[in-house]
Amino acid sequence: MELYHNARKREYRSPYGAVKTGTVVTIALDMPEAYPVYLRLWTGTETLIPMKKGAAGRFTAEVTAPETPGLVWYYFRVDTPAGTIFYGKDTGGTGKCTDQPESWQITVYQEQKLPEWYRNAVVYQIFPDRFARGADWLRCQENAAHPVGWKGTRRMVMQSWDDTPFYCRDEKNRVIRWPFFGGNFQGILKKLPYLKSLGVGAIYLNPIFLASSNHKYDTADYLTIDPGFGTEEDFQNLCAQTKEMGIRVILDGVFSHTGDDSIYFNRWGNYPQPGAYGDTPSPYDSWYRFGDQYPAGYECWWGVDSLPDVEEMNPDYQKLICGENGVIRKWLHLGASGWRLDVADELPDPFIAEIRNACKTERGDALLLGEVWEDASHKISYDHLREYLLGQELDCTMHYPFRDGAVAFLLGKKTAGEFAEEMESIRENYPETALYGALNLVGTHDTPRILTVLGEAPDGLSEPEREQYHLPAEQRRMAEQRLRLLDVLLFAFPGVPCVYYGDEAGMEGYADPFNRGTFPWGRENGDLQYHVRMLSHLRKEYPVLTHGTARYSGINDVVFLLERRWKQETVKLYVNRSWETQNVFMDAAEEQWLDLLTGTVISGEKLTIGPCSGIMLYREGTKKSYSTLPGMVKKPQGKGILCPLFSLPEGTMGQGAYDFLDVIHQAGYQSWMLLPLCPVGDGDSPYSSRGIFAGDPRYIDPDIPVDMTGYPEFCRENAFWLEDYVLFTVLRRVNNDRPWQSWQPEHRDRTNLPALKKQYAAELEQPRQEQYRFLYQWNRLRAYAKSLGIALIGDLPIYAAVDGADTWAHRELFQLDETGYPTLRAGCPPDYFTPEGQDWGNPLYDWERMAQDGYTWWTRRVRQALLQFDYVRMDHFRGFAAYYAIPADETAKSGVWMKGPGVALFRSLAQELGQLPILAEDLGALDSQVTVLLRHTGLPGMNVWQFNAREMAEMTPEEAGNRVFFSGTHDNQTLKGFLETQGSDTAPEEILKELLHSHAATVIFPVQDVLGLGDEARINVPGVPTGNWKWRMTSAQLEQLRMGGIL
Repeated sequence: MELYHNARKREYRSPYGAVKTGTVVTIALDMPEAYPVYLRLWTGTETLIPMKKGAAGRFTAEVTAPETPGLVWYYFRVDTPAGTIFYGKDTGGTGKCTDQPESWQITVYQEQKLPEWYRNAVVYQIFPDRFARGADWLRCQENAAHPVGWKGTRRMVMQSWDDTPFYCRDEKNRVIRWPFFGGNFQGILKKLPYLKSLGVGAIYLNPIFLASSNHKYDTADYLTIDPGFGTEEDFQNLCAQTKEMGIRVILDGVFSHTGDDSIYFNRWGNYPQPGAYGDTPSPYDSWYRFGDQYPAGYECWWGVDSLPDVEEMNPDYQKLICGENGVIRKWLHLGASGWRLDVADELPDPFIAEIRNACKTERGDALLLGEVWEDASHKISYDHLREYLLGQELDCTMHYPFRDGAVAFLLGKKTAGEFAEEMESIRENYPETALYGALNLVGTHDTPRILTVLGEAPDGLSEPEREQYHLPAEQRRMAEQRLRLLDVLLFAFPGVPCVYYGDEAGMEGYADPFNRGTFPWGRENGDLQYHVRMLSHLRKEYPVLTHGTARYSGINDVVFLLERRWKQETVKLYVNRSWETQNVFMDAAEEQWLDLLTGTVISGEKLTIGPCSGIMLYREGTKKSYSTLPGMVKKPQGKGILCPLFSLPEGTMGQGAYDFLDVIHQAGYQSWMLLPLCPVGDGDSPYSSRGIFAGDPRYIDPDIPVDMTGYPEFCRENAFWLEDYVLFTVLRRVNNDRPWQSWQPEHRDRTNLPALKKQYAAELEQPRQEQYRFLYQWNRLRAYAKSLGIALIGDLPIYAAVDGADTWAHRELFQLDETGYPTLRAGCPPDYFTPEGQDWGNPLYDWERMAQDGYTWWTRRVRQALLQFDYVRMDHFRGFAAYYAIPADETAKSGVWMKGPGVALFRSLAQELGQLPILAEDLGALDSQVTVLLRHTGLPGMNVWQFNAREMAEMTPEEAGNRVFFSGTHDNQTLKGFLETQGSDTAPEEILKELLHSHAATVIFPVQDVLGLGDEARINVPGVPTGNWKWRMTSAQLEQLRMGGIL
């Protein structure tokens, strides 16, 4: 008899998966015969529901989920003339006829809300003793030292951070010395910029409370911070500073047992108050379970006598853990945001429910996460079906099934289809909050280092051999490639990704203690770190990766497909675990997709996936293109010239500027590109301006009359920046031209702006009118350029000055400390040209704060620029994908890459301003994040011949058509100077002519290159603080330009 039911298809079970209490579920079975069919339910008792026959042999029944959370099990019974047939669960959601049917599961849960801060986070697990030392580490170790006469296991402090972890054991294999390396809270604080650069939104700390061991799973006092890590005040400070950076702290709660060397058990008599171990009566006697051989015969965790089990249902113990002044609420009150429950299987359900109540009472958005190693929806422990995910206990659990399945797939121990089936089963059984809150992990303190696993390190080694083992070079290369692929899965899967400290740095190690080594600061694997950072940034950039639905499938045995959808976004992740190229076929050959891992645009029906690699295809909307952003209206066309306004013979907007326009018009140029027109900052750089919205008064020509009738309207339309700028200008003079951070407090802190404006009303008028005259003269010059058919290309510097009107007026939009100075500074990492890196000194934006009001400040900046220019070059475009951040009191070598605003900024700009006539300055050492952003926005990028000659020559016409070619920029040598430095015999004019004949839509030459000048005419030498921004063209050179220069 042919029967068919598929629990994963909505026509056979709707709604799909887990359901809320009281939900009506429709279940269908296909059977061509008209025999009586029953839906057999089990909810603790058996119920048979007759199914109704419909069209085309489909039988249906409706089931109302119980009002009490729990599991509903079902299969089908068919009564035929030949006897009863049972149809139960098989694989892939389908069923089979069998005498002993297996039931399908429906999880019925009480609705709960997952804390939003957690759902969007990347979690970073830290073993506190091994992550980083603070400056106070030795003092902390001294505070933690045992007094003379201490009994039991002793401490030993390791002086070398780079030593290997080990255990000193006695003849019974018990640890008798615990090595401590000195990692502590101050060390974590010092590394917060690093964690932020990885996109970390939550730190999960292994236990931090007083204990004898270095792992702290043997708690001595739940209410006291272990002094080796710091003080209670240090903990509060850690929580406060992490939260300020958008990072939460999750604590590890070990509540199934304590340590034997604790104030509660006090086996060794190290504490003054009597414990449960001993003849003296103790308030803790009833917390533990002793046998006949008191006190030696006590129950302990998995037979480890240093970890005596507790009686979790003891009222006094519950009061300590869950009471108003208990452990859970105290540490949440002091700044933690959630708890991870160690060995949740060991904790009774009512106890977990009490812990949950304490969490949610203290903090409504507190997280309660449980350590469960299997499918937590139907876990049986100690003969009891657990209720972890039904809405009254845990928010979510650690997702070991993901780790086990993904690792087995990558190692060839499971097919893609088997991995997909396991993950689909989880999706089918888990409530939504449990699925999207599942802590996806690949490494923990309880498992060997993931590189060691993926490198297939040998089994059977002795402990000394394991301590010294490192993967051979070829196995290491293989392991790293697999880890990159595993990390792609980690960050793309529904749930919350968790990185175990040091996995991203390339640490190896067998199981405990070798998986708990010290973080290799200064010896990290930069490629793996970049990969994790890139994936973390992608997850934050694209909501489909945090909120999207999921579907899993095996394309073949070695190619796994994860599909995710959210609103208009779709992601298809193809993972090829084999060491051979795989070709797969896509449904819609005419669609374009963007590979988020490389920035490659992909179309066509055949998709080629390289060996042991993945492709993450993205598209948004229903159109054939991968992006709904409008891109540019049109690109500037033809030949352009780059010349700063200060490099004109007069250096103003006077007659010399009009003469220059006449000259370049006669010479056939279609565009004039300028450097920023804003007031300069330190070193005379226009890229570090004291007034980003303002114009530089030095460019005003006093001989050009100005019609003041438009002045009142100008003041109204520009009040959002003008009033702050002019007040800043006046107050800076009043404060003897000192930086605003050192002004008198009422000026620095803007405590009474109306009074200040009234006090300096007369002085404010001069800079206010100055700005009107600047804009009047500029608009006049622009109108003349337009009459000649010359497009003006402006330059929008990305950063503001530390000492500027913008930072003074909008401190909340920048990453500044309480004194107004940057907590993080802009710059560049070390490279071949600058081994020490570059520290530009500019404050960095608080992009998360800017996003809260839709990037209003940036929208105003770009709108103003587009009113002044036909096109705008957006400086340092890579900083919008990821920006380099140098912590205060550190050098450029210590900087880290932080996530920029990405697509969100440009989507916001497009919504407000429409199509964006922007050129992206995407020069320098770029990565896939920049490429993805450039492709997604559709903006044209730049190529400079001095850096990209070969790349430019090899571009297809289509590729070149979306680029702007330059012979050089203001930051380079002149073309002649460059060729001379390279010892080339090529004449500069040959290069210029070659570029003119390229397929680029626009070619722009610095005026010095057209004049054939050497490095004496260079505009700027990056990293050199003085002598820049000075070069000015002579009248004779302007006449030479009229004649075509060297062209």
